[in-house]
Amino acid sequence: MTYLCSANLKCISMNTPNLFDYATSELSQDAFLLWLLKWGDNSFADADKGLNAISKKVIRCMLEADEKFEVKTVEVYKQMEKIDVFAIVNNTHAIIIEDKTNTSEHSKQIARYTDYIKSTYPNLVLKCVYYKSGNECVQSLRNTANKFHEAHPDVAALKILSRRELLDLLKSEESSNIILNSYIDKLQRLEDSTNSYLSLPVDKWSWRAWQGFYMALEETGLTFNKEENFGWGAVPQKDGGFQGCWFSFLPLPELDQSRLYIQIEGYPNDIENTKVCFKISNIAANQGSVRQEWSRKVISLAHERGYDGIKKPTRFGKGKYMTVACISGKEFFGEGIIDFQKITDLLYDYRYIVKTLTRRTIRIYEKPFMVKSLSKEAVCYFLIEFKRKGRLNGFYKAQHIIADANVHQDENGYWIGSIEGTWDIDKAERVWEWEYAMRDFHSIYIDGQQYEIVFLDFE
Repeated sequence: MTYLCSANLKCISMNTPNLFDYATSELSQDAFLLWLLKWGDNSFADADKGLNAISKKVIRCMLEADEKFEVKTVEVYKQMEKIDVFAIVNNTHAIIIEDKTNTSEHSKQIARYTDYIKSTYPNLVLKCVYYKSGNECVQSLRNTANKFHEAHPDVAALKILSRRELLDLLKSEESSNIILNSYIDKLQRLEDSTNSYLSLPVDKWSWRAWQGFYMALEETGLTFNKEENFGWGAVPQKDGGFQGCWFSFLPLPELDQSRLYIQIEGYPNDIENTKVCFKISNIAANQGSVRQEWSRKVISLAHERGYDGIKKPTRFGKGKYMTVACISGKEFFGEGIIDFQKITDLLYDYRYIVKTLTRRTIRIYEKPFMVKSLSKEAVCYFLIEFKRKGRLNGFYKAQHIIADANVHQDENGYWIGSIEGTWDIDKAERVWEWEYAMRDFHSIYIDGQQYEIVFLDFE
């Protein structure tokens, strides 16, 4: 077997057995990480300068330290109090590594390990690392980091170490070490398999290729706010299941507990069953009329926008999560290699359908605000009140405001308030100021629900 790894050349492996194709458990990966970190100790610098340099880079990355941080000594510990990997660097810093292949963090493992290390080594600067060699959605990683911060706000933020980041570090220096290069080869094949959605037609996508496609949507395609809850993962079924992706969860106006959302159902190596669906969550068995109504609404708006391929499903399900409209994977993705930009543009427009159909309306006009004289500054102050009470981006800063706005909802659900003591200007100028301040202000979020703002004429 011949291997070559350097900063300028990719790792090359002949088609011979790779140790890590057989050592696939998390314990095997633990062993590699322990081995790799130990190589950062200065006593091994002459044995393999490249591997020693790689190890030091990995340690600095885990500690989130810059190049000025000098790694001198490294002690590693296996399964100390069930911690996957534990290392002490320079007798001043401690690293806890929670190591996963294809599973996810559970039972607040990292938080429990942190409690033990803090009490056992109170004088060490502690850093916790979550390393995943497989693929995991950003939402899941964010939840893991948030849970850790909630449990230990006094400890530095959890370091999420991705496969891609570690792979770049492992390939940054030249070394002929067979263990190092075998692991690099294994990670590179995982990376290539994940990115194969770019070079294979959809009917050839594996489970990992679908994951890579969804990861690309997270990184460069669709951007969502927290209310819309973008996520992806395996959905098990009797037929083997599919790799799903779901987003744009927005509440139905008449059913607050239900959400209209989009779901991609990607079946590995199977374009015939793959589809993009508009679905409703939390629909009771006796709400068939709601399902039919929303199916008509989605299809009608989709056809207005030229998407004739979005149709009623062949049959409605009976569960709490029902498909009301869908388009086949063959028609949505097309044949051959996908045009990623075209696909994301389509999904943006599908998202527009969901946002439009779930938009609620409130009306804002002069009288309910009891405005004695309205200026741009008063409108700005009103916007800031709404920002404080709801969820919207403010467009203007309030200056010279000399009155308080008592913004509240009346019995009809309209937002009303009182803005007094502003500049005394004539009606024509008031209308102009209002329109100028509000011209780009069309909708807001209040408690996760989107409302359209309709401005009525002044009396």
